[in-house]
Amino acid sequence: MVDKTDSYFQVKGHLGLLPVSAIWSHGYLTADPELLDRADELILGGVALVTSSARTINASLDDPVAAVLTLARCFDQITAATVRLPAGDEVNDPEISLEVLQGHLAQFPFAGGPGAQANLG
Repeated sequence: MVDKTDSYFQVKGHLGLLPVSAIWSHGYLTADPELLDRADELILGGVALVTSSARTINASLDDPVAAVLTLARCFDQITAATVRLPAGDEVNDPEISLEVLQGHLAQFPFAGGPGAQANLG
């Protein structure tokens, strides 16, 4: 399982024309209220974000992996993203590696095309 305190992410973008951002640092999430409202809708809806043959990650703000996937899905447009997980850690499951996580994040609406201004790793 990924250590909450050693993990870090920052995602910036827009909800409509409103600039919003989210940061996970030192085990704590800080995000704009509008972004958290959208995340709550996904969480309450029980949305599955990643499914491997062994397990599913549902929308959640409880751990850094689920939180970054949940929040990234909330943006209308992502302008920048940085995701750092402790080296060598598996993302909650041996079949959901950092590479799998990166693949899922690359599907989100980055400004300038997939992966623009993204620092994943």
